[in-house]
Amino acid sequence: MGCTCEDDPAPPAPVIINAGQTAGQQAEYNQEAAEKTRALNMINQYTPQGSSVFAPTGETIDGIEQFGVTQSYSPEQKNLFDSQNRMKQGYADFGESQLGNVRDTYSTPFDYGQFGAAPTLDENSRSAARANIIARNQPQMDRDRAARETSLANQGFTVGSEAYDSAIDNINRQNNDFYLAADAAAGGEMAQRYGLDVNARNQAINEAINQRNMPMSEMSTFMSGSQPVNPNFIGTPQGSIAAPNYAGLQAANTAVQNAGNMNTYNQQVATNRANKQGLYDIMGTGAQAGFKWAFK
Repeated sequence: MGCTCEDDPAPPAPVIINAGQTAGQQAEYNQEAAEKTRALNMINQYTPQGSSVFAPTGETIDGIEQFGVTQSYSPEQKNLFDSQNRMKQGYADFGESQLGNVRDTYSTPFDYGQFGAAPTLDENSRSAARANIIARNQPQMDRDRAARETSLANQGFTVGSEAYDSAIDNINRQNNDFYLAADAAAGGEMAQRYGLDVNARNQAINEAINQRNMPMSEMSTFMSGSQPVNPNFIGTPQGSIAAPNYAGLQAANTAVQNAGNMNTYNQQVATNRANKQGLYDIMGTGAQAGFKWAFK
């Protein structure tokens, strides 16, 4: 008959992690690792041009010491830097002094009316040019016509005759060609005059605009020469220190401890039952029943 196991030992209570204590300890490890990582990466630099040095600031945030970095030029570079700054400041001061001129200039809108109306193609000028061309040549044309008429009369050609009219038609065609050429020349002269007028007006406008923009241009030039320059340092290598996984180790150790306790407990139960079973086998069934009641 099997053992009823009423007298088996009670199972062991499980080991429980103290979450607050574990989290606090893990936070301390994390902070310590972070501070060591920071210290590992705060590398002072010393170059012929200057230095970059880390040092405590005397301040703390949540108990963590704060550090700052000071970048300094070498004495020679410091002199050059100060000289450059003085020149830049001079540029900036002069550029700022031009601001009043710029303000005064741009406070008045630019007026194209000061240059008069824009030039146009003037038909009157073309007509005048044509008249001048004809006037210069008309006397000679009249003399040529009179000479031709006299020559025809001396040759015995009467006015109205076919030969006379043919000769006069030649003169008329020559004169007409001249008038057409005068028209073309007058048009070219008109266009040339228009181009000269436009160019003269545009030049006057450009000069006025340049004069108007000169204070702004000068101020921008001086201000661009006064920009500050930041010192440059080489990049520092970056490393890190990892905090131990305290919470994970605690959980693993607790699991191992609970497993060991349960294993020991199971062994004790098995041993206890084996011992009882051995006694039952020796004493027989009747004694087993009595022994069973005796242990109740």
